[in-house]
Amino acid sequence: MSSLYLYINWRPSSPMLNKLKMVSTKIMQGLQQKDADFYNNFQWSLYGAPSQSSTSNYGRFSVTNLKNFRDFHITLGPNIVGPSYKIEQFIENLNNEAKKIKVNKNLIKNDNMQQDHQNNLNRLLFKNSNNPSLVNGNQKKIQLSIKPKLSVHASVTSKSLFLAISIKNDNLQDEFFAQLRNIIHDQKDKLGLSWYSKLNTSSDSRFLDQYKNYHTTLLVGEFKKIPSTDQVKNSRIKAFEICQALDLADLQDIKINIDSISVDIIGHNRVRKEIKLNLDDYSNKKRKSQSK
Repeated sequence: MSSLYLYINWRPSSPMLNKLKMVSTKIMQGLQQKDADFYNNFQWSLYGAPSQSSTSNYGRFSVTNLKNFRDFHITLGPNIVGPSYKIEQFIENLNNEAKKIKVNKNLIKNDNMQQDHQNNLNRLLFKNSNNPSLVNGNQKKIQLSIKPKLSVHASVTSKSLFLAISIKNDNLQDEFFAQLRNIIHDQKDKLGLSWYSKLNTSSDSRFLDQYKNYHTTLLVGEFKKIPSTDQVKNSRIKAFEICQALDLADLQDIKINIDSISVDIIGHNRVRKEIKLNLDDYSNKKRKSQSK
């Protein structure tokens, strides 16, 4: 048996990473100012940042544990479990179906991260900065907008709070994620695979609905003392109330640029694969086909 974790890996540019660090630091300062006692119940960590101490290890699956997965990412749903050969077939089918996803042209932007990186490197090496391979190829990304407020999530398993930015709900972005969601669900059902749920509620629509709030974590708060389940839930409510009172105007400038789906196969080892999305302008293609 194997398990499959599906997500979108977000690799922010250096300027965006600096922006995220600045915003996250301001959020931590705001939490401390609003309620120092609550703030001090947790070990707070910037997501995507290495541990400040190799000896600290708060939480069962702590972000301070170097083995933990802590890249910026958007989870696409619960883990999928089944026989290894069916998991491999699922990935192959997903790779084929993902190429059929129609991304509206208004979501596609040019991302200069690779070109800027190459230009900086060329300047150091005194080389020509022109790189034709990057002009119209790898720069295309889907640019996702976010809500100008924080969402707060809690994990009873890891005894942690997650402060996240959520993907904005609008027609274009909702359509994109709906296509992804339908492909994942259809291929899972065709192969007779199952959702993984410790609560045995995988048939309950509410179990799946919680994953429709697509988000990426900025901050993790790990309890310094092992809490009860009620303490975790109450702390989530408390954190949400505090976050609603914070000035989060800086969130408006954050954009998430992506171009692929990531797949982690979890068996004896963790194997990661990437599935590139087709970012051709399907609306232009549609107009051309209609004019023939």
